[in-house]
Amino acid sequence: MRYVLLLAGLSFLALGLARPFAGQRSGDAPDKTASKPTARNADSTKQTCAELKVAGLDDAAVKTEQLIVNNLSFREITEGSEAIPADQPVRQQGRQQTTYVRFKLAASWKNRTAEDRGCLVMVVGLDKNRKMLWATPMRGSTEGYGIGLLSDSMLLPEGTSTRTAYLWVTAVVVPVERPIPPVEVPPAPDSDEVPVPEVGEGSRSR
Repeated sequence: MRYVLLLAGLSFLALGLARPFAGQRSGDAPDKTASKPTARNADSTKQTCAELKVAGLDDAAVKTEQLIVNNLSFREITEGSEAIPADQPVRQQGRQQTTYVRFKLAASWKNRTAEDRGCLVMVVGLDKNRKMLWATPMRGSTEGYGIGLLSDSMLLPEGTSTRTAYLWVTAVVVPVERPIPPVEVPPAPDSDEVPVPEVGEGSRSR
């Protein structure tokens, strides 16, 4: 299921990259005559794509008419119950030794509609030269006008969080998965005999 979500998120990202920028990129010089756009397609109704600068994540938000994604944060976990054992994160590649740590990403989202909705958020981490460092999908659902939490974690080389300078965020509304109710099967009769229905008066042979 995780790989399906990852492929879906990458398709959303590719669609966003294929379109020209409708607003101002966070790395460009600010335009005093225009408002500060938080999303690439600010007027999108279902899907939006935005480039966010890590230094301004506290005030950043990705919005459509149906959802808001904000409070994005990430960190490396090296201590505590969520940290990986010390004997696992080291990998030897030739003469280079790479230490891996648990990288955790979190965000919150708001359903701006009156109906139950789900959301799929694809996040890609870029370095200062906008080279991709990592990518992961996050998925959640909530009731109408509700607020939900999104999170994911992965193993990445130590120091990836400090190298991440930009985030590409793609958010899309998805249908809520509802379980199929079980079909009630009547119990089998105790006897092997099959009852024969009685013939009515009007159906008897004359």
